[in-house]
Amino acid sequence: MLIFPVFIFFVFSILLFDVKLGVGGDNIVYMILAKSIAEFKGYVSLHLVGEPEHIHFPPGFPLILAPFYKIFGMNELYLKIVPFIFSILSFIILTFIIKDSWIMLSLSTLPLWIFYSSKLLSETTFMFFSFLSIYLLSKNKYIISSILATFSFFIRNSGIAIVISMLIYLIIRKKNKSFLFSMFIFLIPTLIWQYRSFAQKHLMETTYIQEFFYKNPYQPELGKINVFDFLERIFQNFIMYFFEIIPKSIINIDNELLVFLISITILIFLVLGFISKIKNISILEIYFVLFTIVVLSWPSVWSSDRFILPIIPILIYYFLLGIRIYLKDTIFKLITFLIFGINLSHLISKVPQNLEEWSIYRENPMELYTPDWQMFFNVCNYIKENVPKDKIIVSRKPEFVYYISSHKGSLYKYSQNPDSVFNSIKNYDFVLVDNFYWTGTTRRYLIPAIEKYKNYFEVVYITDEPKTFLLKTKKQVP
Repeated sequence: MLIFPVFIFFVFSILLFDVKLGVGGDNIVYMILAKSIAEFKGYVSLHLVGEPEHIHFPPGFPLILAPFYKIFGMNELYLKIVPFIFSILSFIILTFIIKDSWIMLSLSTLPLWIFYSSKLLSETTFMFFSFLSIYLLSKNKYIISSILATFSFFIRNSGIAIVISMLIYLIIRKKNKSFLFSMFIFLIPTLIWQYRSFAQKHLMETTYIQEFFYKNPYQPELGKINVFDFLERIFQNFIMYFFEIIPKSIINIDNELLVFLISITILIFLVLGFISKIKNISILEIYFVLFTIVVLSWPSVWSSDRFILPIIPILIYYFLLGIRIYLKDTIFKLITFLIFGINLSHLISKVPQNLEEWSIYRENPMELYTPDWQMFFNVCNYIKENVPKDKIIVSRKPEFVYYISSHKGSLYKYSQNPDSVFNSIKNYDFVLVDNFYWTGTTRRYLIPAIEKYKNYFEVVYITDEPKTFLLKTKKQVP
């Protein structure tokens, strides 16, 4: 029976494989870092001026991507095979952890998980290594489990939850030698990585630790958080996750009243199911609590289904376990099949749309993107064809400029002081002024500086609406 959920998950992961280039940016940076590793240039941001040492993303996922880059190059569509494979493998590993065909059936049509199976992001790879670490620990394979947990941390920094969970579990089990060994395995590479990160000083990248203490990393002028800000952040994230993101991630329903009722139901039976496991606590319970704390503590500007994905399957497990224990088994099976059925219907409805996107991709891929991105890509292609390769381009998304045109770039400074922003861009050659719908940073920071010093820029290229500009700097600055 466990084979059937794996089959369903596999089939829909293929049918809904996303052909589009992801426009978040993380995917592009991962490819660039993989290229840096594969070409033996170190771990550097090739897309930024001066190729500084990269300090934002840990090196685990780019390291996995590197051999695939050697085969496919900077082709995101082919590189997506990596998260796809790890997504399938993580689902299989979870079947050995949960060992419940009904619960795995409910997970087999989980739209969120299937959606991220074909995103060039680190979530599904992280899920595989963290789940495998948990599984091996349950089999008393302490050494290999410790290595995999540490590697999980170097895929996503939120993997600190799996490492600490393992250490706590080993203390509870009184495995002192294994605890010391696991601590050693984790601390040595982590201390080296943190020392390397803090030793670097450049304005275009920040570490996760630095971002954690900002009220809003996109508005640094708001300052750092205090204790009250931190508590408010946790409360806001709790409301956002448990009353919006989580219920909508578990079952595809848009009715707000139903979403609220489902949220309450999930919370009640999640707690009951979790409590039922406390007497025989395993690393899974410790990990679930610690990862939830990490998610709730993170800046709310980034709160999304992406960050909760690694524990959504575990959350559903506790939720359904609570129903099974405190309600009749018939109700448990009915709710499980209801989740499976509603999500299955949603997935089936998405298949024709996805097939159409594949058809559009073959004929005119630009039609897959919103107008603001179309115009941004338009300017990037102009740069590729008309701007010498040694020129530096300032933009909101320098990784995309590099991906399309191979030009190195810089990010303008996030500051409400036009002079400060101008000083951060005046020594470069071109400025790409976007008209993105999804962010206001260019309008908030860059445009006021350009308007104040408009005599030092000349328009080189303008797109259709929404108008996106390429400006050339004159460099005769005061």
